[in-house]
Amino acid sequence: MAVRTPFALLLLLSSWLHIEAIIPSKVIDLQQVLYGELQLLERSSLNVQSRSPHSGQAYADLRTVFDEFERQNQESISAILRVLALVDHTLENTIKDCAKIFDLSALDSRNVIFRDVTRPLLVRVEELCQLLASDQLDNLEPIMEAVEKEASLYRVRLDATKRSIDGVLSWLGKEVPQLWIAKRVDETFARWQLTNSTAYLKIMPAIASTIDRQRSVYVLLSQASLKDSIESQNFLSSVDRFMSLLANETELLENDVAVELQGWLNETEEMVQIVAEEAVTILNNLLNAPASAFLQGESSLDCLAEYYAQSATHNIWSGVDNVFGCFNNDKEILGAFEMASQLLGIAERDIHYVLQGLASCSTRAAPAEIDIDLMNCSEAAKSILEVAEEFVVTKMNEVYFHIADALNFGELKLETCLYEKARHLLLDVYIVNQQYRDCNAQQEPQLDHDDRQTTNTVEI
Repeated sequence: MAVRTPFALLLLLSSWLHIEAIIPSKVIDLQQVLYGELQLLERSSLNVQSRSPHSGQAYADLRTVFDEFERQNQESISAILRVLALVDHTLENTIKDCAKIFDLSALDSRNVIFRDVTRPLLVRVEELCQLLASDQLDNLEPIMEAVEKEASLYRVRLDATKRSIDGVLSWLGKEVPQLWIAKRVDETFARWQLTNSTAYLKIMPAIASTIDRQRSVYVLLSQASLKDSIESQNFLSSVDRFMSLLANETELLENDVAVELQGWLNETEEMVQIVAEEAVTILNNLLNAPASAFLQGESSLDCLAEYYAQSATHNIWSGVDNVFGCFNNDKEILGAFEMASQLLGIAERDIHYVLQGLASCSTRAAPAEIDIDLMNCSEAAKSILEVAEEFVVTKMNEVYFHIADALNFGELKLETCLYEKARHLLLDVYIVNQQYRDCNAQQEPQLDHDDRQTTNTVEI
């Protein structure tokens, strides 16, 4: 760090050489223009927006740097104005006040924005004070012109800096990725738990109804078989066997569907968690990595602001939201369970029709005097119910596989959607990195390599 105190003392000791000196009128004109313009800048602060209550670490770190720059910039402009205010009086007072500017800690500030925006103007004013101390008044006008030129460049840099700071803080003032992702995860979990419950409530009553509706017919069949005869016993035995199989098949279907539903919900929740973890990493890097590079002097504020303003950067945030959108296929799942319920309803009616027909048969016995070759109800029930048993097994399997296939294919579609959206997201990440790399490559020659490291690419 340069030691400035001896130079300040030199200014004070040499001030007697200039007591009677007169400052040229053109210099005074330049002084008045500069003073007026800088005074306006002093009165108009950067107006950095209020802190966001949901901001993350990158926002907090950058806000500290921005606040420091605002304070140091205001102090510097005030100090320069004190110097310029005395240029139209005697040089003695000007030299004494020049000493004050070198007491500013901001001259040796490591604030990356201050060094780029304000320090060059301070250096020019420092040169002006050095000239006054060296008794070279012939060069006073060119130096004042140089100061005026640097002040014009300073105003341009300051305006651009204000826009960049506003843009950066506006972008970083969004919700912290962890909070935003947590909200999306909660919403997704809630939706799928509701879908799971709705699907369960759709299918379970339909399964139960398949057996429950047949119980009233079974009572009729039992009453028709009260006669103590071999035919009646055989008839009731066939009916009991069928009802037992029907109860067993519906119970198996209930258990299997419940297992499928719970497994599907667990796998979906696990996939949501994986997506959430990756999304948090991507969005954290999106916000924090370029900010960290800037704070370490590896990138400029211009590149940082351009990075956050890119459409690709906004696309990344939208892309993450689109990835979560892949989990919005609950209507298709519910549609599959609706179809399964309809299949069970059809099976229920078919089974009921068969049992109702057998019950009707058993309620009317054939007169003994009628001698026709007619199969009795017991023999008919046995053959009919054997085929009905095959029908029940097949239909229950059909319903189960319809549900299992729907869940498996739904998972396949979910994975396809996630792959598609993730690929788009990674392409946007690549575009952001490439544009950031290009910006840094263009800015690198302007960086002060004595104070900063070589610009690196910030990979997110």
